[in-house]
Order: sequence, then structure tokens, then C-alpha cells
Amino acid sequence: MRHRGAELASRRVFRQPVKRTQKLFPIMNLRPNPPSPKKLLALACVLTALIFAIDLMLPLGIAGGVPYVAVVLIGLWYPRLRFLYIAATIGSILTIAGYFLSPPGGEFAKVMANRSLALFAIWVTAYVCLRFRGTQEALEHSELRSRVILDNVVVGIITINSRGMIESFNTTAEKIFGYPATEMIGKSVNLLMPDPHRSEHDSYIEKYLQTGKSTIIGFGRELEAVKKDGTSINIFLGVSEVQVKRDRLFTGFIQDITDLKKTELSLQRKTKMGELLRRVAIAANESISVETAMRVALEGICDLTGWPVGHLFLVAPDGQTLESGRMWRLDSEERFAALRQVTEATRFNLGQGLPGEVLKTKKPLWIRDVYRHSNFPRAQLAESLGIHGALGFPVMVSEEVVAILEFFSTRVEEPDLDLLDVLASIGTQLGRVIERKRAEENLLKVHTGLEKRIQERTADLSAANRALEEFAYVVSHDLKAPLRGISSLTTWLMEDYSSKLDATGQKMLQILLKRARRLGQLIDEILEYSRVGRSRIKLESLDTQEIAQWVIENIVPPPTHPVIIENPLPPIIYHRAHLEQILINLMQNAIIHHGKPAGTIRLTYTNGGEMHEFSVQDDGVGIEERHFERIFKIFQSLKPHEETGTTGIGLAIVRKIVELHGGRVWVKSEVDKGSAFHFTVPKSFNRVNLPPPRS
Repeated sequence: MRHRGAELASRRVFRQPVKRTQKLFPIMNLRPNPPSPKKLLALACVLTALIFAIDLMLPLGIAGGVPYVAVVLIGLWYPRLRFLYIAATIGSILTIAGYFLSPPGGEFAKVMANRSLALFAIWVTAYVCLRFRGTQEALEHSELRSRVILDNVVVGIITINSRGMIESFNTTAEKIFGYPATEMIGKSVNLLMPDPHRSEHDSYIEKYLQTGKSTIIGFGRELEAVKKDGTSINIFLGVSEVQVKRDRLFTGFIQDITDLKKTELSLQRKTKMGELLRRVAIAANESISVETAMRVALEGICDLTGWPVGHLFLVAPDGQTLESGRMWRLDSEERFAALRQVTEATRFNLGQGLPGEVLKTKKPLWIRDVYRHSNFPRAQLAESLGIHGALGFPVMVSEEVVAILEFFSTRVEEPDLDLLDVLASIGTQLGRVIERKRAEENLLKVHTGLEKRIQERTADLSAANRALEEFAYVVSHDLKAPLRGISSLTTWLMEDYSSKLDATGQKMLQILLKRARRLGQLIDEILEYSRVGRSRIKLESLDTQEIAQWVIENIVPPPTHPVIIENPLPPIIYHRAHLEQILINLMQNAIIHHGKPAGTIRLTYTNGGEMHEFSVQDDGVGIEERHFERIFKIFQSLKPHEETGTTGIGLAIVRKIVELHGGRVWVKSEVDKGSAFHFTVPKSFNRVNLPPPRS
């Protein structure tokens, strides 16, 4: 029953593949096609009846049940296995029945031996047939499974003999090559090979059979093969060898890797495109000239595409014509010399030829075959040189075409969209190089013009300085001389004619003397303010503590408003006269504008990180915040000059000096609580901190 179940399952599951594989492997069909079950059953019945009738007609000892073995043997072809049991059982029953029904005859021992031998033969035959059927069906099932696997495996499998003739050709091989198996079996495997391998394959096999050396058996190789329609495909082939009787069979395992190869080549091409973009980008960023970047692009594109000709066109200043940039990439200078000569001698107008169309449309142009392109003036020359494919693309700066690169191929070239995208990026990169060079040229022009203007302004300032110095001399000499005369004359009048003047006259002379002296003081301070920044600064290490003490002694503060140094002062790098002037002005300002009968002025120091910070503080009437900025302007004072006896220039001089040395000055104050004037001095003092001298 197990064998019968296997048979039914194999017929149910593998019914369709059997028909196909029997065509592919006819040798494996071990059992010939049997008669129909009905015919076999009828034959068995007739044969059984005939044997039984003969047995009944012959006396015992002559005939027996052995002929029933023939009925049992019919079970080898009958589809149902139980036929063997039924035939053996019926044969046994009829053999025994014949013993009782046949005419008597022969010795009892011989008759019994005859009948026993018949029964034994019947059942031994049934057993042998049963085993044979089981073995045969197991073999058929195994062979069927092998055939199904061969027909459904994703690898093409082809078996050839030592003469190169195909003996098996599975379904996948049919799909790969387009040949049906029936057409290929018995044919040479050379049909699947391109030249020169087709003509050399037989010698490969012969050489291997002689030497035992092979470069493919036991290894895998990528090869090119030919389909039925003549199309070339890429395959991966592995070959194994087996000895069958006196012949050798070679089994090839084939995978169609055409798509994989295309993908691999596409990835390699994209990698090369990316590398080209990287090289052009580096050249665009690092090249000192536009020509260098253009050369890198020209060479790189020709290397990538394998096209033998590359050329640069430049757009004329009018934007309507193109002329050769005389930059070429030629695989053969001699072969393409005529193309170079004609191109360099030709000016292409807008819309004329390949470069003219690119200039007009501002887009890349791909020409599959220049012979069939209506707008290609160099077509006859290209034909003589074997040029077919052509390509041109623009180099853009914003919306302006500044150059065009053209390339030529000796093959008919189908448009490559990926390459066009890469060329667009390259055109953008090259455009940036040109844009940057233009910007550098414009910057150079601006810089040159600026230098010229600076020189002119410097000359003007030098002249102004000289005029100012002359003015200062005039002021100090021509103005102060009359003032000194007025002061002297007033003093003489007061000394010599005071007895002749009444009180009002004497008062008027005193006012005149004060005004003359104040005007002289004002002239001195204006000159001092104008000299700040114009004289050479001499930096030196200063003992701030000693200088501050010297200033206090020289200004002689009144006993009611003493000046004290509150904490130790550090040494600094500064111009000595400027530091003395700052301290004098700030201390005198604190005393004069204190506004209270008594008070104290303090000089303090604070470490401000990168800056020294000094402050002169008082406890006087203070300043309103709205006047903080005003008091540092020239001629500005919160009280009338007659009341304070000042000119309003002192704090302006302080600000000018402090800022000249890279510091800053400011005031903090509260009304009725006092004011604090702060100024800073850089710790790391060098010439970099100093602004240029002011005129």
C-alpha cells in the first residue's frame, strides 16, 4: 500500500512535469507503455479460465498450478498492486480445486509435490513482482523528482558529452537562451557561444581530455553567450565532470547575469561620474586660472565617456558669436588635425551648428548621429573622419552662457540622461570659476581705484595737515601776540592810571584783562586738542603710581578738596605726556565742578581682564544722566565759562587721547552723590591697538 500511495501522489503532483521530462530524458522511462487495465484484466481472466480448464482435463500428476504464475506476472503491468494478491490467491484456490476436481492419476506423493510446488511458485512470483513493482515505482518517483528539480531550478543546466554534443537542456536553460530542449539535444554546444570561442571550443575539450588541465572545470567564470535571436548576454558558468561508462559528461551550471552586469557597469559609471564631479569641484575651488579648471573638465569627460575629441568654445563679448578657445583633447592629433583646423578657423553665430544651438537654447544638445542632423555644418568633414555622435553643453554664469564644451564620438551614441545631469553640474561648477575670477578682477579694479583714492586723500590730508600746522602757527603767533599786547597794555593802564580812573573804569580794565587771559587759554587748549593724534606716540613702561603723585603735586588741590590715591596703581605701557594730560584734566574737572564746599577726590584702579581700568571719583553735586554724552564734546560745559573759568575742552581731550590708545572713557554719576570718570588702558599694548594718527 505504501508503494501504491507513492505512485498516486507522484501522478497527482508531478503529472505535468512528467510529460515534459520524458521528452528531455527518454532513457529514464524504464517501463514500456502497458495495455489498458481492462485489457489486462480480461487477459488475466481468460488465461486463468484456460489454465483451470486444462488442469481439469488432465489427470493429477501431469498438470498443476504452475501456469498460474503467468497470470500473476500480468500484475507487473496492472496499475493496482492488489492485483498481485488477488491473482496469487485465485491461482492458489484453483490449484487446490484442481487437486480435487481433476481426473485421478499418478502417485499421491508426486501429485502433492506437484501441487505444493505450484503454490510455492505462485506466491514466490507474487512476492518478487511486488518487490519489483515497489522498486520500480521508487526509482520512477526519484527520477521524477530529479526531473522536476532540474526543470524548475533557477540555474540553467546543460549536459554535454566529450564530443561537445548536448544531452540535456533544462527549462531554465530554455528561458536563458530561447531554444527549446528538443531543438538543442544532440546539437553542439558551440551554438551558444560567440566567436572566437565558437570555433575554438572543440579544441578546448580535446586539450582537456589529453592534458587534464582546465581553467573552468571546478571554477566559475563570467562569459559572453549568444541567444537564439543573436542577442549577446553575460553568463556565469560553472562546470563539473562525471565519468559515465566509457564516456565523460560535462554539466554546465549557468546564471544569466546580464542585468546584474548592467547594474554593476551602471554603478561603476556613476562612481566615475561622481569622481569626475569631485575632481572638477576641487579644480574649481583651487585652480588659479579658468583654463586649468576647463582643462580638468575636458580631460575628465573624455576619459569617462571614451569619446576621442573634446573642445572648448568661448562666447564673444557681443554674446552672439562663438570662437574657438583653442583648448582641445584629441586621442589622435594626426587623425583629427583637419577638424581642429576647420573649427578654429570658423566663427559660429547664434543658432548655427552644434555650439550655436547650445548658445541659443542655453541647454545641452545630444546628437545621436551628425550625418542625420540638419544643422551640422561640419558633417562632411565628420564623415571623412568617422565621427558620429556629438554632444555640447553650456557653461553658465547666472543666466549668461560664457563658454561651450563640445565632444565627438566615433560611434552612434544614444542619449545618456545620467551623463547629461553630470554635465549640467560640471557646467555650473565651471561657471562659478568664471564668476569668481570676474569678481576677483572687479575687486582688483576696485582695490586699485581705492588705493588711488587713498593716495589722493592722503595727499589731501598731508596738505591739510600742513595747512593746519600753518594755521596753528598763525593762531599761536599772530593771534596770541595781540592778546599779549592787550594784556600788557591793560596791566599798564591799571598800574599807571588807576588813580585817574574811577571804580567803574578800574572794574572794566579787570574784566578786559580776564577776557584776554581766558582767550589766550582757549587758544592754547584748541592747539593742544588739535595736536592730539598728529604727533608721534612714544610707548614706554610707566610707573602709574609715581606719575599720579606728580600730577597731584602739580595741580595743587585746595585743602578743602584733597586728591588721594585709594589703592596701588600698576605699571602700564603708555605715552607719558598723554597719561599726565588725562589725569590732570580729570582731577581738575573733579575739583572745579565739585559744587560743594568740601569733598574728596579719589583715584582708583580695577583689574578689568584684558584692560586696566582707572577712575577719578568725587562726592560732589553729580551730573544728570542726560548730560553724560554732552560733556565729552568740545566747548561743552554745564556751567557758564565765566563761573568756572574753564574752556569746555578738557574732557574732549581726554576722550580723544583714550580712544587713540585703544581704550574707552565714560562717566557714572548720581545727582548730589558725586561722579566717577572711568577710562581703560589695554594690557597687551602694541602697535596693532593703535589707530593711525589723526589729522
